[in-house]
Amino acid sequence: MISFLNGSFAPITLGFGFFEAKLRDISKALLNWRQEHSNEQEIRYLELDLSKGLSLLEPLTSLRRRELLVSTRSNWTAYFDNSLRGGDPTGTLSHLSLILKCRSLAIDCYPDIPDKGDGQRGCWGAVQFQLFSPEKKEFLNYERTVSVVNDGGKWEFNASGTVQPFENTEAYKSKRIKDRFTPEMLERYCSALGIEAFSKEFYTESSAFIQILDPLPSEHRKASIAEMQRDMGLKTQGNNT
Repeated sequence: MISFLNGSFAPITLGFGFFEAKLRDISKALLNWRQEHSNEQEIRYLELDLSKGLSLLEPLTSLRRRELLVSTRSNWTAYFDNSLRGGDPTGTLSHLSLILKCRSLAIDCYPDIPDKGDGQRGCWGAVQFQLFSPEKKEFLNYERTVSVVNDGGKWEFNASGTVQPFENTEAYKSKRIKDRFTPEMLERYCSALGIEAFSKEFYTESSAFIQILDPLPSEHRKASIAEMQRDMGLKTQGNNT
């Protein structure tokens, strides 16, 4: 399993995404959208190290409250959020792609942790690549999806949409489902789009932090990164690409 930033910010960094657009344009569109569904928000434009930026997303919450956009050394801008059990970028990326008329990409790279020692499931494994189009497609605005997911104990492979020229379609025929789309393949697919998703050096210090300031409803949980790492059975890993 690929470890990003040594796993220090998992589960935030297990699922995140990218917009093929400029940070300022995305941040304005995102803030406008959040203003439609919340009473009070704030936005801050910052210059800081990626690790410090990700730290702003604590506490993690079951109802998303904090989002971080980070410029990269490419024409893509990264998107992270503070969802409790890992970033949940899909809806945001899909919607804003249509608003901004740009492509976007959501990626997931979750380890499969069957039992963290207390009889409860730690984390269901998943490797997913979801490319969104600026225009409506047969299903929403999905351009291409490729995924291998542990769906309640059974591994499933899915590929739909327009096959991209960089794909290794032969791997999709592998007998072992987990081998049909691996973390290494996900990394190569991202690289083919000009995205070095798991390299800290790919990210710049220019960022935008957006926060919904409305009180979190009492039925929703909040927790630190460390608490969620314990809950999910995640351990800091030493192999950073």
